[in-house]
Amino acid sequence: MVVVSAASVMGCSSSGRRASSKVVPPLWRTYERALKGAKYVDLTHTITPSIPVWAGFERSTFAPVVNPKTGVPYQWARDGFEATRFVLATDQLGTQLDPPALKSLHEQRHILFHGHEPLDTDATPTFEAEAWLLQNGYTQAEGMAHLDQVPEAGALVTMGFPKLKGGLGGYARYIAICPPDWKYGVSPGEIPESPLARSSRPLRWDATRGMRVR
Repeated sequence: MVVVSAASVMGCSSSGRRASSKVVPPLWRTYERALKGAKYVDLTHTITPSIPVWAGFERSTFAPVVNPKTGVPYQWARDGFEATRFVLATDQLGTQLDPPALKSLHEQRHILFHGHEPLDTDATPTFEAEAWLLQNGYTQAEGMAHLDQVPEAGALVTMGFPKLKGGLGGYARYIAICPPDWKYGVSPGEIPESPLARSSRPLRWDATRGMRVR
């Protein structure tokens, strides 16, 4: 919270000098200086009912939420809203945070975390690399997207995920924050953010695809 005195509102201090009428918080200055002009690249696959999963997992299903009293799905015209029921077959689905990378990277390069495109660290019969990670307390990002659009060095990566208690993995959203002159990604302000853009085609339920589409 910024408290502005009467003198500063008038535009001058008691000594007669011009006073600053705008105080910019430190974190906002950091955003303006380093993050506002950066390029942002989404590294996350969109979860759909048909997203690839390990053969040992079932498929996830999406469905309209139904009124428990009537068993009928909510509809815009009748109820004023609609909602979706997501039955996710596993907590290790799509782009995810998972506790398994390679021994040399951790012990020689001293990395803290790594990500890769495949759904598993390795494809050996015994999952040797994955077992080593699990037994030594390291974690990884599996099933990442667009890694070819991220510079080899000089970018930041942010991560967000739902707070699910007791899981053995977790759905994650990764965004790479790249330098302003990077050829991929978008910067704040390039895409309308508020108010949200309107679509001429509302979302509708597609029974064949098992999800809402436009």
